Amino acid sequence: MDNIHIVFALRKRVFHDWMLNRLSWQEVNKKYGFSKYWFYKWLKRFIKYGDDGLRDRIRNNSNRPHRLTEPQKLCILSYIYDYPTHRPNNIAEAQNPRVSNKTVWRFLKSENLNTRRKRRLWAHAQGKPVLSQKEKQMKCRYFCLHIWVIGQKMGIQACIRC
Repeated sequence: MDNIHIVFALRKRVFHDWMLNRLSWQEVNKKYGFSKYWFYKWLKRFIKYGDDGLRDRIRNNSNRPHRLTEPQKLCILSYIYDYPTHRPNNIAEAQNPRVSNKTVWRFLKSENLNTRRKRRLWAHAQGKPVLSQKEKQMKCRYFCLHIWVIGQKMGIQACIRC
């Protein structure tokens, strides 16, 4: 007998003992060592599904890949280039095959594109004019401040280019 069957038999014994001897969860705790949370979690499943509810559930995530392929990453980046203000939900819905919102969010975070402002700055750096004049000035100030902290004299030249 493997572990799955042993665990199922133990759970079944606990709840049949609970039914026949009318034990409270405290008595089950003393006899078997299970917590109140564990007892009521499995009791709910036992009442709803019977003995089959005491088996571990098998999760089916085969239709949702956890990683993006390179073509999917490029597709997401091209979508962001066209629509930099869209949320990760919209980006995920536009993909074919469909990917989860969380997967898109993780990818955006790894690429440091997790905010709309960062996506707009990225699209602007790629050549798409999406920034207003004020945003260009803000980008310029941040860039110059960043270079000034490093101590290089190219900060002034970077301001002229912006």
